[in-house]
Amino acid sequence: MALAGARIARKAADSAGRKVLVAGSIGPSSKSLSIGTDADRPSWRPISFDTLAAAYKEQIDALIEGGVDFLLIETC
Repeated sequence: MALAGARIARKAADSAGRKVLVAGSIGPSSKSLSIGTDADRPSWRPISFDTLAAAYKEQIDALIEGGVDFLLIETC
């Protein structure tokens, strides 16, 4: 979705007849790495750092491939 959205935005920006920048928004996840969700296991997290980082990398790579000019990091 990120790749397709970036390509559509890039195409629209390029056809605007003026300089238009395209921002790639890296949205927040529904998973938390900092807040424990199980009071009986305070160190347990529903996702690992490496898994979440890989998901963000995939999204960032797709946005860049799609032609965004810059990245916006949403609240995490």
